Amino acid sequence: MSGKKNSLKWLEYVIYSCIFIVLLSVIISRIYRSPVSVSKEDLGPVTDAKIIDKSIVLGNVPVDTVVNMKYRIVNTGQDILKVLNVNPDCSCTDFKISAVTVLPQDTTDIILIYDTKDRIGENKINAIVKLNTQRRMYKITAYINVVERNQNKTDNVK
Repeated sequence: MSGKKNSLKWLEYVIYSCIFIVLLSVIISRIYRSPVSVSKEDLGPVTDAKIIDKSIVLGNVPVDTVVNMKYRIVNTGQDILKVLNVNPDCSCTDFKISAVTVLPQDTTDIILIYDTKDRIGENKINAIVKLNTQRRMYKITAYINVVERNQNKTDNVK
């Protein structure tokens, strides 16, 4: 009888541990990944935009460095441009947006923030940017060569 009680207690601990891990994962993912998005009814009119330098190539960057890559978006249309979503393809990449809404002929910047910790070698980072334009989705890319600290380094941060 005592063996069954111990087995049930053990099973109860395993279930509680799994629930705790799932809840903790959800909380952490919400804290560290906060994409901007709006509901469909908030899309408003469609406008035009141009992303300056959709691809950024950095030179050698030392390991354990945080780099920022800035992508400028110009509202070339007649209506307000809205940044509806930014979705980096790696959890090692975060982002900041200077303005979520952009007046005609004005600009906003999306800054991808990449942590090179444990990322030695050639790295390609992509992010999908969703705008209220006809095209809707745009891909921005960064190429980073992460090297050991004692190698020749060039800290190029756009």
